[in-house]
Amino acid sequence: MAVRYEPNDDVSLNGDLELGETVVGTTSMAKLSTLLGWHRRFPPTEAERKRNHTIYTTYQGNRNPFIDNPLFVDQVFSNDTPGGAWKRARFTAAQLANAAVSGDAVDPDGDGRPNRLEYLLNTNPLVAEAAGEATTTVAWLPPAGASGTARLALSHRRQRYATDLVVSYEASTDCVTWTAFTPAAATTVYVDGLTDQVTVETPYTGERRFLRVRVERP
Repeated sequence: MAVRYEPNDDVSLNGDLELGETVVGTTSMAKLSTLLGWHRRFPPTEAERKRNHTIYTTYQGNRNPFIDNPLFVDQVFSNDTPGGAWKRARFTAAQLANAAVSGDAVDPDGDGRPNRLEYLLNTNPLVAEAAGEATTTVAWLPPAGASGTARLALSHRRQRYATDLVVSYEASTDCVTWTAFTPAAATTVYVDGLTDQVTVETPYTGERRFLRVRVERP
């Protein structure tokens, strides 16, 4: 409600609704910190996502963006970046204050994935993933047609709303020298409410090649 009814609306009917820690006047609501804590503890369920989609496709023709992406809440009400909102959902206040736990390059669960990569993959930075879970894979694809070229396909998960990450792809013949490449093709497949599976392709001519995903802040 506080997001929907803004000064540009007909304030004579709706007012400018605000959400804060205390009630001020007749068009404010509280308590923001309690609602934020509740929201982080109980993210949308798959049933809620399906209901949101049904409302959009069958009845009202609009969606609740906070069901589609619960991280929007902290971006709006805590003035967070997308990555900051993701960290708030994953770490306690004490962990957020400790860069040795929540820093981008830190690996608190010891699974070989620093927090920046956990953010990209939308995995839990405090629980080591099981072998093979959400891993990056490379597969050989045969030539498409008689005159086609064989390809290597690199596949990885991606948090759909991680707009503050720069993702690029690199190839190497020795895992020492890496060269960026532009994918020849890319596909995206829905995994869940926040995650897609991204697959990119590059031509393969028979030489030994390794591929990797590079994740950086802009």
